[in-house]
Amino acid sequence: MTIYRAIANHTRSYETPLVVKRGDPLSVGQSDSEWPGWLWCVGVTGMGGWLPARVLADPDPRDGNTIAVEDFDTMELTIRAGELLQGDVGESGWLWVTNAEGRSGWVPETTVEAVR
Repeated sequence: MTIYRAIANHTRSYETPLVVKRGDPLSVGQSDSEWPGWLWCVGVTGMGGWLPARVLADPDPRDGNTIAVEDFDTMELTIRAGELLQGDVGESGWLWVTNAEGRSGWVPETTVEAVR
């Protein structure tokens, strides 16, 4: 487990994350120009979120439909500069971290630095 210090603030993009399970059907929309490798997807409930292309059976389907090949949670974490975080999973420019209160989520790698 790596310890990180937030070097910039980050506010999560949306309140309710898209949580997918392996085999869930998804509608694939646009790719993210700022974060290559992430695609906007919508689940059967109508909830949308950014998913890494690697979790989709066909990340570029002609009909816009695919399924998740693994579980994934799109929760982002709001952080403040100076805050200490723990994490060890990275994905296309983002890190999955946990704060001192035990809340976990994705933050851009550019907003943290490893301290140990």
